[in-house]
Amino acid sequence: MAIAKQEYEKLTSKNHDIEVKFFNLSPRTLLYGYTCARDTFHIYFDDESCVNKFIYNYYNKTLFHKKYEVLTNVDLKDLVPDKRVYPESTDYEFLLILLTHQIYVPFTRYDEERFERVKDLQYHGEVYK
Repeated sequence: MAIAKQEYEKLTSKNHDIEVKFFNLSPRTLLYGYTCARDTFHIYFDDESCVNKFIYNYYNKTLFHKKYEVLTNVDLKDLVPDKRVYPESTDYEFLLILLTHQIYVPFTRYDEERFERVKDLQYHGEVYK
């Protein structure tokens, strides 16, 4: 079935009024990176299947935390840091969602050694307490 103009505009707009659906809701890191200010930027699912955006500094001081029960009317580009993302710490399903919504993800280079260190970890960074 062909896509109507209204559907096309909905899918390509910056503010999506469609709900983002995940198949795998298990607690885990979805995206891990850092900001231009060199603060850690961690997006993850918690034990309640909520998406968390957690930004903290070198001393593990919380700079920002927000919990999303559903990703509706969320500007998905706000879930990507302004500097770099570690590809080894990015969830494949989450990346597909971002790319489907035409969100640019500024990856740093892929590091096999880092992948070996983090591949079996549930969380690749701190979680909000």
